[in-house]
Amino acid sequence: MRAVGPDGNPASATSTHRGAVGPWEDNPEPAGSRSATDQAGAFRDDHDAEAATGLRLLTRFLVGLAVPLGLLAVAVRLVASPVFLWIEYNRPGFPDDPYGFGPGQRMSLGSHGVDYILNWAPPSFLGDVRTANGLAWFRPEEISHMTDVKYVMQLGLAAAVGVVLVALVAVVLRRRRDAAGLIRAAMRGAWVTIAALAVLAVVGMLSWEWFFTTFHSLFFADGTWTFSLSDTLIRLYPTQFWIDAAATVALLTVAGCAAVILWGRRALRRRVC
Repeated sequence: MRAVGPDGNPASATSTHRGAVGPWEDNPEPAGSRSATDQAGAFRDDHDAEAATGLRLLTRFLVGLAVPLGLLAVAVRLVASPVFLWIEYNRPGFPDDPYGFGPGQRMSLGSHGVDYILNWAPPSFLGDVRTANGLAWFRPEEISHMTDVKYVMQLGLAAAVGVVLVALVAVVLRRRRDAAGLIRAAMRGAWVTIAALAVLAVVGMLSWEWFFTTFHSLFFADGTWTFSLSDTLIRLYPTQFWIDAAATVALLTVAGCAAVILWGRRALRRRVC
């Protein structure tokens, strides 16, 4: 059969097509104009998604990093205190000073040394400490090393506090959007810290001298941190003191990590329920 137009003549293929499709075919939209707009929108969406993902990962990384740094800073600060010195100098089994320091004199001079690495005093803070005969208790080499320790200690504590503060700000800004992810990041940071401390504990027990030497070599120049057994620093802080200090820092940090993990589990359980 053939289609017939209003005039009785056979309808052309062209007129039939236009009538079926509609008048917009007379002015077709330029090819590619709609697809270009869609592509621009899709690009913006992808860019925003990538930025959001990057921000989420960065925030989680900061939280995971803040856990070990914050806990270690607290543990180190607790050990670097007169309370820890008193416990050490008075506990059974702590080695006596072969050159005559008793617990009282050790406590006085040892606290002075700890105060120096935590305050902003100049080297004369130690240099002016004298015996009854007017002799300096600390040699210039000892004072120089304690000054190096002061810089490392204060920079380390400041860096830890800075990371923790930045992480806290990030948590405040992101807690509504990624609360569960931030909690898991804190827990992962705690688990990684426990694992790292376990490895260091094994290394320290197998070879304390190597561990102690390697640790000091990371922060101090060779020849600036070795002293004679008769020097005041060694008499105040013998090898056993550093073993006990390292163990205490590790135990305090692990306890803090355990608290973070328990808190994280309870927080996630509450969110699920």
